[in-house]
Amino acid sequence: MKKDVKFIKSGSPMPDALKFNDGNPVKTQEDWLKRREEIKEILQRECYGHRPPDPQEKPTVRMIQPPTSFGNSDIEATNSTGTLRIFSSRPWADSEWCFDFMVFTPDNLAPEEKLPVMICGDGNWAKSIRREIVKIATLNRMAFVIFNRCDFVIDPPFPQTNVLRDSYLERRYPEYDFASIMGWAYGFSRVIDALEFVPEIDTSRIAVTGHSRGGKASLLAGAFDERVTITCSNGSGSGGAGSWHFIAEGGEPYESIGKDLGKWFNESFPKYFNNTKDLPYDAHFLKALCLPRPQVSTDGFADLWANPAGACVTTEATRNIAKALGYDPYSVAMHFREGKHEHSVIDWMAQFEFCRHIFFGDPCGWVNYDYPYNGIEECCK
Repeated sequence: MKKDVKFIKSGSPMPDALKFNDGNPVKTQEDWLKRREEIKEILQRECYGHRPPDPQEKPTVRMIQPPTSFGNSDIEATNSTGTLRIFSSRPWADSEWCFDFMVFTPDNLAPEEKLPVMICGDGNWAKSIRREIVKIATLNRMAFVIFNRCDFVIDPPFPQTNVLRDSYLERRYPEYDFASIMGWAYGFSRVIDALEFVPEIDTSRIAVTGHSRGGKASLLAGAFDERVTITCSNGSGSGGAGSWHFIAEGGEPYESIGKDLGKWFNESFPKYFNNTKDLPYDAHFLKALCLPRPQVSTDGFADLWANPAGACVTTEATRNIAKALGYDPYSVAMHFREGKHEHSVIDWMAQFEFCRHIFFGDPCGWVNYDYPYNGIEECCK
């Protein structure tokens, strides 16, 4: 049975991704390519700040911890969950600055076997490297990569007021106005660069994921880096997959995240406080940038602050965009579970099952293209 939901509506319809800034409609695929650039600029100018340039040279990558069996004594004492290696990457030839990332691969790889990979930026949270999560990845015959997005831009303690731009990336590009979420998304791209030097990784089959603020970053990473094959986000809410034009009761308001976590967004963000009806974008702009590549957002019904019902609205809006462009609208997927704000084993299993569906053609048993809430379609008319 579907759930009823009460939205706190801004009084304006969802911004139209299929109209140019001058009001003319997007009619062709060539039009859409141009409109995508407008959407990128809107998101950078009004919300996340401008993405710094990619390095011109290839990174220098070296292994700093050789292959080690990553056992799983908590679950099956006799079985390994795979092999762990740790690499260090130096993205810029003119700087000694580097970051580390962990690579987990299944046991007994065939000679020259290439694996699809799931990249998670939540290495600053130890719970993202739990043995059962690694096992889910390796049993699905995928590599699993963890890095710490805060190596690129720090995540200062709450509340974020008068915080200096003091990470390496911010010092390197002081003329760019990117805020934390954009800096974290940029980190995913530098990991993808480095994975070209890990021979077991198939860099044509890349998924990204993250939880909460990390899910905001993974969604932005998929939107701005077309090397990402599948974009996953979990409980990403406000500034991620959730809507700011349709916030369900209990959802995080635009003003709250902007005032308490200001470093996540750029200096233009506050001008829409108490005026979101004029907000010229919503999360369907991010999701549309991922098209026609597949994407999935995973949420818990009780995670009201992350506005799971609002994520349904942006999914419906993105599916409408996909239909208009001739793309598969059901490449925009959602998965729900009972429970609150966490990247649970259920979420991980759903994301990896979706990846197997895309990468290997396996069936995905949970896919249901209906919404669990009443009235979602009406929000996007």
